[in-house]
Amino acid sequence: MKISKIASLCKRNKHLDTYVDRNGQQWIGNGVAMYCVQGITPMKENDLLSIFEVPERQRDFWTCSELGPMDGPLSEIDFQDEVQDDTVLVHGILSLNWRDKTYWLLQNENEIFAINRDYATPLIDEPDYLTYHKRPTKEGFVIAVKSGLFLKAIIAPAILHNTEAFMQEIQGVSALYARMALAPSMRFFDGFFKNIEENKENSEDEDSGYQQESL
Repeated sequence: MKISKIASLCKRNKHLDTYVDRNGQQWIGNGVAMYCVQGITPMKENDLLSIFEVPERQRDFWTCSELGPMDGPLSEIDFQDEVQDDTVLVHGILSLNWRDKTYWLLQNENEIFAINRDYATPLIDEPDYLTYHKRPTKEGFVIAVKSGLFLKAIIAPAILHNTEAFMQEIQGVSALYARMALAPSMRFFDGFFKNIEENKENSEDEDSGYQQESL
């Protein structure tokens, strides 16, 4: 696990969440993704901010939380390695570029989802093959990332918004999927278009495109 990459993601959002699970493992997050950092003694937020080289004068502009297992959004997320309702997602070879960001497309038999590629960067040195899983929560779902049999990260999926430019982009990607025979039909994009319609009335900015959902 690249803690320097986690630090970069936290600095981007000026957000730091810390959580120690029942096995004594330290989790660090930025409000969108949380990562299991092994091999370190669990630390408080001020210690982590010092490691992240955040000056004292800037810390007042950060949102920091030391979370317990039943605090806020964590009360809805299962941090066990194995969860019965997990659904395996396939990480395809295509990605979606939107507003200077790259989103990975993850799919199961009936749906397709997207995560910001940046949130996978802390995991690049994991020794085992990474797998992605749709993990249900009380209000929706998150993407659970495992290295081998062990849970390494929880990432919130990207939320879609109904904009003309974005629709053109996703339709182009879906057509490419079909031409390359990577999906037997357009049903893999049903989830995309369903989410677009559900978020149509909730979009405040016509040019917002993707917005990452917070944990």
